[in-house]
Amino acid sequence: MDLPGIPSLGCSLWVRTLRRGPVLLGLLAALLVMAGCGPSGPKNSISGKVTLKSSGQPVSGMISLIGSDGQEKPVPPAPIGPDGSYTIAEPTVGTNKVVIKGFPGMGAPVAAPKLPGAPDAPAMGAPPPAKYGSANTPLTVEVKGGRQTGVDFPLDP
Repeated sequence: MDLPGIPSLGCSLWVRTLRRGPVLLGLLAALLVMAGCGPSGPKNSISGKVTLKSSGQPVSGMISLIGSDGQEKPVPPAPIGPDGSYTIAEPTVGTNKVVIKGFPGMGAPVAAPKLPGAPDAPAMGAPPPAKYGSANTPLTVEVKGGRQTGVDFPLDP
């Protein structure tokens, strides 16, 4: 369609623009997808449960690893949940010593008085035996890289 006073651009410009539109739209979509593709969690991790071997009771506290470089990781140590579960992100690949400590002030469980209408206190696992709480720990783990699951530690008293 020609308009008075406006030079005709011809059909070829419109055809070229329409042909490039899907290509440009595809490139834009690809850029948006790639922008949203960041790291989706740790590249290496280990996870499992910590329990008392004698009773199977879960242990609560903190867990960390000491690699061949002598450095304790992660800092701060990873928490061990009330069910004994833990996950350590980015452990040092190779043989590591496993350090398991109780939370500060954690000792034998003490029953707190129940207030009327108050919810029950969340369950806590048992404190870990003291022999696992230092660099002289008898526990070791071989970290191979990737995501290792089911790395459980049943602790002797």
